[in-house]
Amino acid sequence: MKIGGIIAEYNPFHNGHEYHIMQTRNITGADYVIKEKSSCSHLVAVTSGNFVQRGGPAIVDKYTRAKMALDNGVDLVLEMPAYYATQTAEIFSRGAVMTLEALNCVDSFCFGSEHGEIDKLKEAAAISMGISGDYEVSLRKNIEEGMPFAVAREMAVREYMDEVPSDFFKGSNNILAIEYLRELIRLDSKMEPITIRRMSAGHNSREVSGDISSATAIRKVLNGLELRENVMNTKDKRDFLRKISIIENSVPKTIYFELIDMISKEMYPLDNEDFFSEIRTCVIRNEGTLHNYFEVKEGLENSIRKTVVRAPRFDDVVAELRSKRYTSSKIRRCLFNILLGVKDRDMDIAKNLKQLPYVRVLALNDKGREILKKIKEVSDVDVVSSPAKAKLTDSYIENPVYKMLFDFDLRSSSIYYQKYYSNHREQLENGEVDYFNLITRLEQKNDID
Repeated sequence: MKIGGIIAEYNPFHNGHEYHIMQTRNITGADYVIKEKSSCSHLVAVTSGNFVQRGGPAIVDKYTRAKMALDNGVDLVLEMPAYYATQTAEIFSRGAVMTLEALNCVDSFCFGSEHGEIDKLKEAAAISMGISGDYEVSLRKNIEEGMPFAVAREMAVREYMDEVPSDFFKGSNNILAIEYLRELIRLDSKMEPITIRRMSAGHNSREVSGDISSATAIRKVLNGLELRENVMNTKDKRDFLRKISIIENSVPKTIYFELIDMISKEMYPLDNEDFFSEIRTCVIRNEGTLHNYFEVKEGLENSIRKTVVRAPRFDDVVAELRSKRYTSSKIRRCLFNILLGVKDRDMDIAKNLKQLPYVRVLALNDKGREILKKIKEVSDVDVVSSPAKAKLTDSYIENPVYKMLFDFDLRSSSIYYQKYYSNHREQLENGEVDYFNLITRLEQKNDID
C-alpha cells in the first residue's frame, strides 16, 4: 500500500483542490511509484481546523470541510494542531509536515506551487537551512541594513542561487513549498516531496474567473455581511443566493449545492468581522499584558489597543496598522492570537517540537480505515477520534505538551462554534461539537478507536 499526503485548508474546497487531489493520486499513486493503476493509491490530507493560516476563522467549519474533501477523493482527513494552523508559513508548515511524519507510513506528499518544479524549491530550502552557501551571514547583513525580514530572507537566499525567476519568492504557494521542504530537512524525513504547478488564478487573486478561482475570490463572494444583517428578509436571502451563483463553475457541483443548502438554512460563512466584538473585549481586558501574546511585540501591542477601541470594523484595524514592517496577515494573526490566547511561552514549546504526541481524525472512508490500521502498526503516535476518551489516557494526563496542544485544539474550536451556531443554538444542545461530531459516525455505528 502506497500512501500519498496532501496539506490543505479547503477554505473553501474548489476546483483547484479537486485538480490537486486528482494529480496527487496520479503522481504519488501507482503511476509514479508502483506502476499499477492509480486507484490503488491511498490519500491522507492534513488540514487546518476552525481557524486558518491567513489569520482568522474558516468560512465553513472543519467537519464540513473534511466531508467535502472525503467526497472529492481524499481517504483520511487529519487536523493539524491549532497552535500551528493559525501562524506564519514556517510554523504552519511545521505542524502540517510533523502531522504527516508522525504517521510513519506516508511515502510522499504533494503540494502546489507557482513554480511547479521541485529542484529550485529544494535548492532554496537547502540554502536557507545552511546546507549550502552562508545564508545566516547574509541574512544578518541584510537585516542590519534595514531590510524587512521577508526581503532580507529572500535576498540572502538569492545570493546563492543561479537563474532564479524574479517572482520566485512572491508566490504564496512557493513560500509554503520552501517551508515544507525546510521542515523535511529539519526532521530528516524520508517522505518524498512532489510539487505541481498551480492552475490559473493566483493564491490571492480577488476575482472569480472561470473554472479555476482562488479561495480568496470565492470567500469574497461568500462573505455577504450586509445581507446577513437582514437574514429575515426573504428578498435579501434570494438576492444573496443569486449573487453567490457566480462561484457555481469554480467549485464541484456537490460543494456548490452544499453551500447553497447551508446558506438557505441561515448557516452563513464566517469571516474576521464576526469575531471583532470578542477581540475588542479581549484587547481591553488584557491591556498591559498584550505583549505576552505571540507576535504582539515592539510597540504593536499599544497600536492595537489604541486602534481596536475606536475602529468600526476589523478590516479598519488591519488597514490602519498595516505598514512596510507589518503585513496585513501579521496584523490579522496578532488579533486572533489575542482572541484565542496564543502566548509566547506556549509557542516556544510548539515551535521546538520534532514529534507530535497525537493526530486527530476528522473524517475517513474504508481506505482511510486501512491507513489507520497501517499507522497503528508502524507508529506510536496516539490516533484520536474521541477527545473524551483521549483525555482519560495516561498520554494526555502525564504529558504536559500533549495536554497543552490538545486543550488548545478544543478551546479554540469551541470559540469558533459559539459563533458558527449563533443562529442555531440547538446544534449545541448535545454539548461541545468536538466531543460528538465525527463525520464517519453519521454513517456507521462503531467507533474508530
